[in-house]
Amino acid sequence: MNKRTLAITRAVGVIGASAALVVGITFANLGSTATLSNNTISTATAGLEVQIVDSGFAQSQQGFTITNLVPGQNSDPFYFNIRTTGAVPLTLTAHVPAVPTYGGFNPGGFSGVHIKITQFDNDAVVYADTTLADLLAGNVTINGGPLAGNSQIQLKAVAMIDSAVVTGSNAHVDGFDLVFSGTSL
Repeated sequence: MNKRTLAITRAVGVIGASAALVVGITFANLGSTATLSNNTISTATAGLEVQIVDSGFAQSQQGFTITNLVPGQNSDPFYFNIRTTGAVPLTLTAHVPAVPTYGGFNPGGFSGVHIKITQFDNDAVVYADTTLADLLAGNVTINGGPLAGNSQIQLKAVAMIDSAVVTGSNAHVDGFDLVFSGTSL
């Protein structure tokens, strides 16, 4: 054998060995699978309900009616409870979604209509001290941290109208909704 034939024989041998190795590895791999079947992903539930004295919890309740309020003085308290109906803790906000019927105010009078929400048995624990103007402008944070899932807080609200915004003999704000919203953390 000459050198050239020997080189060709070696090259053919290396190529053949490589092919045999590839074929052996290919057939030597065994396969197997495992399956997670019938999977479901869903969110936790989150909801809010309100309760007034002598009623059950519901998503909507009749609000307060305050009459004979002397400007500059707080109204009698209005007691209510808010509860979460799901397992998710919620941060609370409040807003008034539409401009109510009103009269007897000077321009900008909604900034003189105050609503203060406190713990039902402790005026020092203030959850919100806001104005109707702020509630109309957007969400007002209800302080106190998130309301834990499946829990409730007992609250009271008082209203006050600044005497500086009253024009004439009677000021009134009628038929507005005070909407509480909960947002998960």
